[in-house]
Amino acid sequence: MGFTTHLNTGGNPNGVLQNHSIQMKWEENNMTKWHAKHLSQIKPSVDNAQPQTMLLGHLTNNKKKVFVEEQRMAKIEEENNVLLKKLSQIANPVSKKSKAGRPAAKLRGQSSSMVSLNGIARRREEERIANDNARMIKRLQLQAIAPSSKELDRRRLQAEFEKNLVYRQIASNK
Repeated sequence: MGFTTHLNTGGNPNGVLQNHSIQMKWEENNMTKWHAKHLSQIKPSVDNAQPQTMLLGHLTNNKKKVFVEEQRMAKIEEENNVLLKKLSQIANPVSKKSKAGRPAAKLRGQSSSMVSLNGIARRREEERIANDNARMIKRLQLQAIAPSSKELDRRRLQAEFEKNLVYRQIASNK
């Protein structure tokens, strides 16, 4: 092990302890202290800095990604314009005939010269649903507003308190 001491050498000129087991324990203890001291003095040797190649412009600016994103946004814009045109045609029909030669979409309440076979039944069904909805709205508006859960909890606690108060009055009267 190589560690020696001046303690308890028993006159041995080499400075080695006389008892072998004591010598081994002493060397182990000194080796542990030496190791701990050197571990505390170690400095990191790993470079954690960003590599210089990452600072190059062609690696940080992904032109293909930007190009694909611009194409995607242009396609979305085009689709939005088509939808906007369709919605504006539905909201404001210009003529009775559309570009395809079919009658323009009719808004509710407008009369149509062409009546589909199921149009009358569909109109009756829509009117029935609208009437049911109107009746349901009236019932909901006439309905009393239910108290909140906090209000119900407060009422329950108040009733329990009054009940306990009555019990205490009865018990104190006995």
